[in-house]
Amino acid sequence: MACGYAKNGTVQWRLPLGLQIPWGIIMFIGLSTFMPNSPRQLLRHGKIEEARIEFIKIRRDLQSHEVHEEFALMHAQIEYEMEREVTSYKEIWRLYRHRALVSIGVQTMTSLTGVNVIQYYQSEFCEMGFGANSDRALAILYKSLGINSTTILALAGVYGTIAFLSNALTTKYLTDQWGRRK
Repeated sequence: MACGYAKNGTVQWRLPLGLQIPWGIIMFIGLSTFMPNSPRQLLRHGKIEEARIEFIKIRRDLQSHEVHEEFALMHAQIEYEMEREVTSYKEIWRLYRHRALVSIGVQTMTSLTGVNVIQYYQSEFCEMGFGANSDRALAILYKSLGINSTTILALAGVYGTIAFLSNALTTKYLTDQWGRRK
């Protein structure tokens, strides 16, 4: 958001993008060198001994017999999941038609409200202003409301923060209180 006030237009997008690169490189190096393979994934591909070795590395806090018991439980769980795995879209549609229709409906209704368009383009108005290159409908909307480009940038930041917090709080507290099916 702070880069929206930069004088040079390329700094507005290059600096935030560039600041993310070193952290991505550090994470890639860390994951590729220090992170053990997933025992569950190895089990799914039939590499049982390799999975056992990785699991022992991960669960150093357990005694030997506890490690073997937990590994056996995990192995049994993976086999159980693989036996009942849904493997085709036809099967998904047959088993979960109601859920699929609800998710398609929610996505469609969200798109039809126009909130995605406004959220996506409001930060572009800050960079372009209300000039000839901006989307005319939204430019007319913001002009008619008396909102200038600086205010749009502030609104984008507030909206993004409030949307994240409200989604996090409702997911954490209300989902379990109301139940997932309701």
